[in-house]
Amino acid sequence: MRLKHTLAAACLIMVGGAATACGGDDSTSADAGSTPTSAGASADPSSAPTDTSVADFCTGLTSTGKITDGKDVADFATMLETTGTPSDIPAEARSGYEIYVGALEKIDESTTPAQLKKIGDLGLSTADQTKVQSFMSYAGTLCAPSASPSASQ
Repeated sequence: MRLKHTLAAACLIMVGGAATACGGDDSTSADAGSTPTSAGASADPSSAPTDTSVADFCTGLTSTGKITDGKDVADFATMLETTGTPSDIPAEARSGYEIYVGALEKIDESTTPAQLKKIGDLGLSTADQTKVQSFMSYAGTLCAPSASPSASQ
């Protein structure tokens, strides 16, 4: 249940075309330019671990509480990058992970809850949104409460 809320919050951050597949409603398009972004995110998601156990990956995703502001987004992005992904993640999903973490890291920690709700698609191309969706789908399937992490390792 907690993963569902974490991924739902993550999907809310990925507004625009990607949120539709996450179950969001993008009928009220917001201007991405109205949300503060960090000019120099120094982290490199491509260097995140690629050998994380399924259990650690899923635990990392569910360890984050409610995402309400820029600080929460920054903490979530740091957790994602620190945890990394399992080695069996499909290439498109891994690419989506890297794009997603990179996009999250660009959101300024001072972003208010109101500004966060107005985030657009973060300037992601349709191709990048598709890759991020692949990551979301992978994580949701792998870490679903009915999935057995030990069977997937």
